[in-house]
Amino acid sequence: MFRAAAPGQLRRAASLLRFQSTLVIAEHANDSLAPITLNTITAATRLGGEVSCLVAGTKCDKMEFHSFAQSGVKWCDLGSL
Repeated sequence: MFRAAAPGQLRRAASLLRFQSTLVIAEHANDSLAPITLNTITAATRLGGEVSCLVAGTKCDKMEFHSFAQSGVKWCDLGSL
């Protein structure tokens, strides 16, 4: 009735798990994220896996990231470079 999985299939399945992540490139207006970015982050969290958001530009420090940080979203702020 049930067929045992071949070792090659198990390795392939295990290697695919590390690719289950999403990178969101944020669109913003210096002090707030664009609605499309918020929608994208919400969709990415529903997919599961790790979600990272890249924020680049000036004056990014005014944005509120804590609401998404509670849901496990990782933020990378390039505004200070």
